[in-house]
This record gives sequence, C-alpha cells and structure tokens, in this order.
Amino acid sequence: MRDQPHIGIDFGTTTSAVSWWNPKTNAPEIIRNEHGDEKTPSVVYRGEDDILIGKPAWEQLHDVGQMDSGMQAAVLGRTFLSVKRLLKANLPLALPDSNLVTPVELAADILAHLKSSAERGCFGGKKVEQVSLSHPVIFNKAEKERLKEAASLAGFKDCRLVEEPLAAIHGYLASGAQAGNNILVFDMGGGTLDLAFLCKDGDEYHMPIPPMGEEAGGDEFDRVLYDHFERKLEQEHGIRFSENGTCNLGVLAQCRKLKEKLTSTKKGRFTHFADKANIHASFDLVRDELEALISDQVERAVKMAKAMLEKIEAGGFKLDTVLMV
Repeated sequence: MRDQPHIGIDFGTTTSAVSWWNPKTNAPEIIRNEHGDEKTPSVVYRGEDDILIGKPAWEQLHDVGQMDSGMQAAVLGRTFLSVKRLLKANLPLALPDSNLVTPVELAADILAHLKSSAERGCFGGKKVEQVSLSHPVIFNKAEKERLKEAASLAGFKDCRLVEEPLAAIHGYLASGAQAGNNILVFDMGGGTLDLAFLCKDGDEYHMPIPPMGEEAGGDEFDRVLYDHFERKLEQEHGIRFSENGTCNLGVLAQCRKLKEKLTSTKKGRFTHFADKANIHASFDLVRDELEALISDQVERAVKMAKAMLEKIEAGGFKLDTVLMV
C-alpha cells in the first residue's frame, strides 16, 4: 500500500488544498494547482457544456456586473459557493435548465479537480486512488458518509477521514515545528470553528475532552458585509441586491474580496451597478468598521475558547501549546 500514490486533501468551505509526502525531501508538501496557487477556491460552476472549478469559476462572479441580465442569470444560477456547508442537508439544487445537482456531486467536482492536479503535478499522470480527507469535528455520521461518497465519485477507492484538528497538528509537526504535549487547536475557517484539546500519548495524540465546534467563520463575515451594504443601498437608493430576496453571489464575492483586502489595507471601496435601475452605488469601508461589524461573530469564538479552557482546567490538564489554524 505504501507504494501506491497517496494524497491529503483539506476540503474547505472557502478554499481547498491538496498535499503529498515528497520522498525526496521526506516531508509533506502542498501541490500547486494549474494556476500556480497553493489554494483552490471551493467554487463550482456547472455549465451546460463544461464544469469550472476554483479560480475560473470564482473570477466569473467578479465579472457578473459587466454581463447582460441573461448571462448574469446563467452564471449566478450555475455557480455554487460553500459546498461543504451544503453537505449538511444535501438537498438537490436546481439549475436554470431545471436539471438538479446535489452537494455531494459538487463536492466530488472539487475533489476530482484536486486529484487531477496531484496526478499531473507529482505523479506523472499516474492515477491516485488513496486520499486522507479532513473534516470538521462537528460533522455527524451522515455528513461523513456524504464526504466519503463524494470522494468515491471523484475516483478515490480508498478514503480515510481525519478530523481537522488532528490533521492540523500532524501537519504542523511534520513541517519540523515544535509543540508541547497538551495542545489546544483553534481552527477557524471559512465555514466552521473547531476547538480541540490534544494530549500526546507516546507517538500519538488523542482527545481526552470532547471537541467543540459550530458553524462560524469567514462565511459569516462575508454575509455581515453583504447585509451592511444592502442596508445602505436600500437607504440611499430604495433597491436591494436581488429582486426576489435571494443572495446575489456576485455581490457576496465582492464582499469577500473587500474583507480580504482589509486585512492588509485600512480602507476599501464597495461598488455596485444595478442595471435595471441604472444606479451606480459605491460605499467606502475602513478596517475599524469591519471589525465593529463582525464583533459579535468574534465574541462567539472567544466564548467558545473560554468554555474549552474551562473544560481543560476542570479535567485536571495543563495546557502548554496553542495552535491557531
């Protein structure tokens, strides 16, 4: 089995990544995608004639404002974000041509794309059929089965599921970093917040305290910005981003981009063109305003961390390392 190609996939709500164990360096390494990026946006466009994964699908959303109404409807109706969250219910999703697609199938699209990147980039085109696939601690049995089903549809014959905190600490140590014996992993991603306390027993880590997790992360930050700008748009122009009240994915993508920009700059600008109303709106946002808008979400994470620290202390354990992912 060790001679068979094996990869690890971090299937994320916002972005995903694939890695392998490089026998030349004897260390894990990220496999870059066809665009040279270490991370692939977890975005799927299910077109009539083609399927776009990652950057091409993501960039289409940024161009929606320059499209005519027909093209906008086609792109927005066929593009899917936060696929990982959709696995919770796995409800069929309608495409503009009335065909249906399930979140499991969309997850399989992403996993197959990452699989292909690995086969081309590291294995000379040889098929990779073994994968270690990480998942949040809050995934229940049904969600884990859906993830394994997606892996099977993507072409993997052997899928090992690994809880994300365990994957994080093994990856951290494999990189050569040092850690103690009692580790708190704080993992806040695009869709979930995982908190896990890991104790070392010999060469392995186990969780003596049940992990904690909930749906919280970058997705909430994006939606907070979306709602903020929609209120301003309605106050100043009397219109909303979507006529039927559904989420405008093109606007949501711009909110995410602005959020990411404000991690390195102090000020950004949001712009929106409403074709039918012939309105061009723009709103400035400074980093302090962003932090105020997401303060409730951050406080939720702080409360969870405090609750986990109380459980660690009540269990008689002494924390020596915190790993923030």
